[in-house]
Amino acid sequence: GGVEMAPMSTSYSLETAVQYSMSPCSVIFKIVTRSFMERGADVDFLSAFPKEQECLFPPLTFLSATGRRQKIGAFTIIEVTPRL
Repeated sequence: GGVEMAPMSTSYSLETAVQYSMSPCSVIFKIVTRSFMERGADVDFLSAFPKEQECLFPPLTFLSATGRRQKIGAFTIIEVTPRL
C-alpha cells in the first residue's frame, strides 16, 4: 500500500485516466469501495474541465492493493481500496 500526502485527484472516467497515463508501460489504479463513506468528493461542479469527472480524495488517503490486477495492452490495472 501507499499514502498520498496531498489531495489525490482521480477520475470516474476510464477514458480520462488513459489520456493522463499514455506511456509505453502505464499503471492505472482501479479504486474499489464498499460504501459511500470510502469515496472521494465529486468536484465536477468546481472543475474547469467537468467532462473529466474528477473525484478528489483527502490528504493521507491510504491505498491498499487487493491483489487483483489485469493487463490490457500497454496498461496494467491494479485494484486498490482506499482507507481515509
